[in-house]
Amino acid sequence: MISKRVFILVITVAFLSTTLGFQVTSKFKILFEKAKFTMETKGDLKTAITLFNEIIKKYPNEREYAARSQFYIGLCNEKLGNVEARKAYEIVLSKYADQPGIVNEARARLTLLESKTPSIGPTTRRILADAEKIGHGSTVISKYIRTVDGNTGDVFQFEITSGDTSRIKNNSNLKKNDIDNIETYIFSPDGEKLAYNIAIFDSVTNKWTYELHIRNLDGSDLHSLYNEKYDYIYPFDWSSDGRLILAAQTQNNVDELVLISLEDGSKRILKKIITGYIGLWITRFSPDGKYIALSSVKKSNTPNSDILIIDVENGNEVFVAEHPAEDQMLRWTPDGKNLVFLSDRSGTWDLWAVRVIEGKQLGEPQLIKKDFGYNVWNVI
Repeated sequence: MISKRVFILVITVAFLSTTLGFQVTSKFKILFEKAKFTMETKGDLKTAITLFNEIIKKYPNEREYAARSQFYIGLCNEKLGNVEARKAYEIVLSKYADQPGIVNEARARLTLLESKTPSIGPTTRRILADAEKIGHGSTVISKYIRTVDGNTGDVFQFEITSGDTSRIKNNSNLKKNDIDNIETYIFSPDGEKLAYNIAIFDSVTNKWTYELHIRNLDGSDLHSLYNEKYDYIYPFDWSSDGRLILAAQTQNNVDELVLISLEDGSKRILKKIITGYIGLWITRFSPDGKYIALSSVKKSNTPNSDILIIDVENGNEVFVAEHPAEDQMLRWTPDGKNLVFLSDRSGTWDLWAVRVIEGKQLGEPQLIKKDFGYNVWNVI
């Protein structure tokens, strides 16, 4: 009798547990169906967006439903004609990579939006009447265009709005011969510091070696980033947070792309360079610091280069805007969603752009300006 009661009790508890568990886990499904009904049947898109957001907030661990809710937020905004649609789809790509089905749907919607976006040609505005002193290494920072006087190390700057010029004198103790041995300068993101490579003669080995130095604009706080000397080193860019410098180095006849920490001088090798430094001179961090873009060939015997994107965190590589013609990297757009590059794919050197979301190409490259010309050194 006792065993029968125990058996009945066990069955009852199991039934209640299953029922209650179903009720708990099905709440997000009920809310999801309610949101879809509100969107598809009632046509109340704004309320549907609120409900889908509620699902994402309350049930973030239900990844499939959270991802689909985010996707439907994009659909609702798209139907409402809101620009937030694009952002909603991009969130699907960035936050829900573990849901490949809905990611592919979001990517398809983004591609369709791209095709519907009217092509806007470039506009030209004259900033300076006399730009003779602006050359390779010039940087736009805040309201200034800045460049470094290769003879003195002074920072020469042009105020964009007024066209006025001024000079920040280099007060470091570098001698003229030392300054002559500096090859290139790059400005920090805040515009307050300079990094540069300098050739130094080693009297012990009787050879020239290179070091990477840092200084303030006025030449103060001049120091070597690290003491290791290289056969060659060339700085390309600073990360947006000012913590890393992207550079190419040569040691023992091996060329490598490296990241150097401003905090302790440590370095991390990103990639072995298989074709020397040709085409690498414009190698840039994305504005968010997550990716690096450069011109690179796929194999050492490939005649022309394409645009390569490298994931800073894991080193994964992806080619974008691929074409048998020659493509040369120029820059990221400020929002980090497009790469601008030069290509002779149409028979002339033209300016092109390709949309990039989370390190991957979205849609086909778009022609920006025909017959732009080939002079990348002054377009950086």
